[in-house]
Amino acid sequence: MNFIKEIEITNFFSIKNNLVINFESTKYTVENHPERVFKHNNKHYSKLISFYGANSSGKTTIIKAIAWFAYVVSNKNQDIFPKAYKNIYTKLNAKSSIKIIFILNGSEYSYEIQMLSSKNNILVGLKNEILKIKDKSNDKYKTLFNRKKQIFKDLNTEDIAGLLFEGLSNKTSLLVASKTRVKDYYEMLEFFRSISRFTNISGVHHVEMQLNPKDNFLLAIPFLEDKELMSLLDDITDKINIDNTDKEATKSSNDVNLKVKNFIIQCFIAMGLDITNAKATINIDKDNTDKNSSDEIAFDVKLNMFHSISNKKSLEFNLESSGTKMIMKLLYNIYMASLENSIIVFDELDSVIHPMLVPILNLISIKLNVQMIYSTHNIYNMKFLYNDELFLIEKDNKHITHINNVKEYNGFENFARLYENKILGGIPTIQNINLDF
Repeated sequence: MNFIKEIEITNFFSIKNNLVINFESTKYTVENHPERVFKHNNKHYSKLISFYGANSSGKTTIIKAIAWFAYVVSNKNQDIFPKAYKNIYTKLNAKSSIKIIFILNGSEYSYEIQMLSSKNNILVGLKNEILKIKDKSNDKYKTLFNRKKQIFKDLNTEDIAGLLFEGLSNKTSLLVASKTRVKDYYEMLEFFRSISRFTNISGVHHVEMQLNPKDNFLLAIPFLEDKELMSLLDDITDKINIDNTDKEATKSSNDVNLKVKNFIIQCFIAMGLDITNAKATINIDKDNTDKNSSDEIAFDVKLNMFHSISNKKSLEFNLESSGTKMIMKLLYNIYMASLENSIIVFDELDSVIHPMLVPILNLISIKLNVQMIYSTHNIYNMKFLYNDELFLIEKDNKHITHINNVKEYNGFENFARLYENKILGGIPTIQNINLDF
């Protein structure tokens, strides 16, 4: 399975310093709950990673860093670089970078991007990209490409750069610019593109707590009739803002769509959400759509949910609760990530979901072998986490971000109790408040 084993963030949004986060599992979890870990080269790494901390501690920045990294290295638009910022409390010439160490198809890679920035600390392009692969024979990294040194090699470390660097935009990654389409590089590109889809980080750094029109479109696909599905896709998937990965997902076999539908409905029933079925239609306004235009096509999505009280009357999906809609998005993302061998990255997972349902979502992702990385304030969820799955984030008075993985505790403790008693850290610092306004 594909997963992330370590991330390193330097001078990005609220993280001023260099922060390294390793997801290696503890011996306790490996021996007692092997279903919760991935194995690679005789080491084990957590499928589940949760970040806790006070508001403004840096949790969201970590989630943004992963989603932003994925978007940058898979972005096909050579004219637009996703907007992000260096920390405003650092020097203008301070380095800003993100490095992700990940496992893809059984091989270990280290991928670092270093960013160019403007005078007001806005990140405007790529300064350098360095991709390395770990040699299984000697456990050392070999460079596959280095943007600054204009090195580009295949997996056998043969130089295949050619004219790759000639006229290369600093807004385009080497993965996207590569003309060679080396198999693992293509799969790497799809891996990161999937990460940029299975998240609620929208507009690269904006966190969405509600569903957007693209979500509604994708969630409707499994519930379309077969005839509608095929005729619809021919008309609109090339028009609306749906990338190739989403397009292939929607054009997949009817069997896959049926499995997605059954999975979501079964989970709804198991969670007591009283939804037994759903049907969808997507109407195209062809009169207001120019097929030769590059403008987005005019379409209307209708997704109706059936509850156990009646199999004839349905409720519009938009009228369902915010929690139900977000759960459906998460279930869809988890299942699709399992099919595409990708991961889930989510900020404020518990924002509109009942606390007791979060551990169930955790177990679903574990069962489907999907790594899920998320931030949360859900203390109830701590009761069901192991020490290697729980990360506490804090900022000191100099705005330096610190992280504690609580691995010094036993594998399974009542971490909610320890957290509430201020033993673990990562809690708000509350002073006496004068309420005599």
